[in-house]
Amino acid sequence: MKSTSKKEVAKIEGMFQGSPAPPQSCNIMVNMMFDDKTKSWHNFFGWEKYFTGMAQFGGGGVPYPVNGPVHSLYCHMSHNGAKSHVLFEQESELYEVNGSTKTCVEVQSGRKPPAPSDYVTSYEPFGNYVVIANGNNAIIKYRGGRKLMPVGWTEAPGPPSTRNPASDPSNRGGGYFLFSSEDYIKRNAAGLPVKVESQNWPGVGFKTKDHLNEYFYKVTLVNENGSESPISQASDKVIWTTTEFAVSGVNTTSRTGVILSGLPTGPAGTVARKIYRTKNNATTFFFCMAIYDNITEDCIDYLEDDQLGSVAPNPSDSIVLPSQSPRFAASFQNCLFIDGGKKLPSRVFYSNPLQLDSFGATSYFDVGNREGGDVTALFPYYNNMFVFRERGIDVITGGPGAFTITPFVAGIGCKSHSTIAAVPGVGVVFLSEDGIYAIQGNFAGYQLKIQKLSTPVDLLAETLSRGGMKRAVGVYWPQAKEYHCYIADYGNNKNGIGLVLHQNGGWSVRDGWPISSCTIDYDGNFIFGHDLGNASQYNTLPVNTAVGNGLMVISGKRVAGYSVQQPTPEKEILPAPPMYSWFRSRWHDFGYGAIKKQIKYIYIYAYTTGQQTIDVSYYRDGDWHIENTAQTQTQSIQLSRADHVDQPNYVLKAAGVAIVPSDAVWDVTPWQDQLLTEIRVAIPLYMCSSFAIEVKTQAKFEFIGYSVEYNATPAQTIRAKN
Repeated sequence: MKSTSKKEVAKIEGMFQGSPAPPQSCNIMVNMMFDDKTKSWHNFFGWEKYFTGMAQFGGGGVPYPVNGPVHSLYCHMSHNGAKSHVLFEQESELYEVNGSTKTCVEVQSGRKPPAPSDYVTSYEPFGNYVVIANGNNAIIKYRGGRKLMPVGWTEAPGPPSTRNPASDPSNRGGGYFLFSSEDYIKRNAAGLPVKVESQNWPGVGFKTKDHLNEYFYKVTLVNENGSESPISQASDKVIWTTTEFAVSGVNTTSRTGVILSGLPTGPAGTVARKIYRTKNNATTFFFCMAIYDNITEDCIDYLEDDQLGSVAPNPSDSIVLPSQSPRFAASFQNCLFIDGGKKLPSRVFYSNPLQLDSFGATSYFDVGNREGGDVTALFPYYNNMFVFRERGIDVITGGPGAFTITPFVAGIGCKSHSTIAAVPGVGVVFLSEDGIYAIQGNFAGYQLKIQKLSTPVDLLAETLSRGGMKRAVGVYWPQAKEYHCYIADYGNNKNGIGLVLHQNGGWSVRDGWPISSCTIDYDGNFIFGHDLGNASQYNTLPVNTAVGNGLMVISGKRVAGYSVQQPTPEKEILPAPPMYSWFRSRWHDFGYGAIKKQIKYIYIYAYTTGQQTIDVSYYRDGDWHIENTAQTQTQSIQLSRADHVDQPNYVLKAAGVAIVPSDAVWDVTPWQDQLLTEIRVAIPLYMCSSFAIEVKTQAKFEFIGYSVEYNATPAQTIRAKN
């Protein structure tokens, strides 16, 4: 006697492609989003233009000045989100989005575009700046308002020019000798490049007559963030002899001021120059004065030795930027960390604390003395700075003056720095050559461990392009509580497949998304750069060709971007149909695969979506192909309650498409909520050892799980073939 049984999958956690599969897993989940509130999966999303209502190309920079793939994208937020700067690279320019005018403003032109083998540009916030590095262009920092400046110092300033004071006050040589009486510098502006008012300072030089005076000067530059440049070489020697002369019948000695001319000026962002001086007949330099501008060319020093300040910095305290074109940058413990670029790929340099442009001569680590390969990424996480390498990970701990680096793990690395993201409740997630991993542990860095997350989708991970890993991108999307990673699959040079880790720990796939770069703005919107950049060529492209240019955003609009259409004799760019969503269940053997089962019904636990229909297919014995064309293996079902009045369709229809009675009409049709229902499908299939179902549709679809009703028979799998 046959017994009727039921196998229920009340909820679906996500994909698992291995065997045996967990009870609540599925084989494939493509272009579906998980809703943690209802524990359902749905396809109520798509992507559209970032600038809604605007063309994707046009003259005068409206909205995009050029056409082409977006190489990189980043949203820099400052002032607690009050200021948001969306930056992106397209062609050979760096742009900033102006949301109020819906235009893109050029920040820097003439940049070298990346090659397919180059890393994605690195963006790192540091205070009010965002530091931009990619290895092909000089590293820069940006703080909005088109205020773009280089990172680091490219050279030390030159020393100031000095003039030896005259010893004889009666022959002042053009007026540059400032005489002193009663320990006061008297005003004497005649012939001087700088007017000097009376000051209550005695002046420079010994008080005793016939004493030889000797001084040297050095200069540093100071920029707007407080970074001090390398110190200059010493100036020419300033030398004169103190003399005695009479003033109103009273003998006095010549105290003087030293004129410094030709003060060096610094690059954009320089706000001051610091002047250092030796004491009389000495060699150690001390702070003398600061000139708080980047314009003044001349000044006068009239301080006594005991009025000088602290000791001048050593030449090794601040040097020329040790890596002119670093590929990666990170902020950690108030220091800026950069790699050595293509010329020094195994080095990591760090700046002086709170001075992102000043680097000490010995402030670096070299990891080339142990296995692991070149440095491929830098990522700060609480009290740790992770140094990712090709086949290993090191960790930097400590603080300024006491940084240490230790190996963390060998054999696992990351060549995709733009995929690294901190995911709440998971850890530091990143793409490696064989899948996606997470670094987990406490904030102090103790008990750190590494765990592979992508085991459920390892079969898919095997198809990822190793050559495309440098261009892979990833981001955590807090609005949807998802981690996204997009990478080229085998044989392609563009990111063609997306792996998504959901809040419930499950995996799904994004397929057909043209994402070359991505970021999250302050409001939580997922913005991405289009990888085609072909919108301006639409008139030469075949109908139904996908087109796009500039920035896109994931939204609730169920369109797959845009394509070329020809509703009239003229071609147009119109919204493309929704993307295909695809679900495949796991294979069910119902406890014992050797026993044959007769499948009677499946019940899909879905939310109603009006009178829209989906196709449900079913398969047996591990074969995802239709084995007998004479037997029905696909049925079209309506997503509504079978024993109730039909609900209206809430769908968007293009202009000119007729409205049918089943459509909801704005301001006319009463609103009805989605209702959870069980949709029964009869299965006319041969007996099987294992069974699975599949849904592939462009229609609106939201479901929680399913169940299978079957009869277990006495029949067993036949004897093996000889």
